[in-house]
Amino acid sequence: FLPIPPPSNKHNDHTEQDNGTRALILATDPSSPTGELAFYIHSMNPSSLPLFNDNDNVSNYPRPIVGGSLNGGSTRDGGLGSIDATSIVMSSDGRRVAWLDTDQRISIMDISSGNDETD
Repeated sequence: FLPIPPPSNKHNDHTEQDNGTRALILATDPSSPTGELAFYIHSMNPSSLPLFNDNDNVSNYPRPIVGGSLNGGSTRDGGLGSIDATSIVMSSDGRRVAWLDTDQRISIMDISSGNDETD
């Protein structure tokens, strides 16, 4: 996981309770029938529940921001494909993330608005 820096006051839409402490997590989506990779944003405050804490009810799992059961599969089909986890980097302001897939494609995602693009 990558810690996401707290947003500046200009973009701060978080409560003081969670203090804006969040992480971007790359994980296999357990609700995906083929076990596709997905990105999640998860609160990292001490009272947060574990990300996947209900083994009996997949419908209680968090929804990925991209990939997994939303649009998993190959990059040709709009999914994330196979990500080189060591290549994931985040901008210093925590609004953009980039990575390489195993075909050496560079992908960039703006996590402040939920949009992604690939170069």
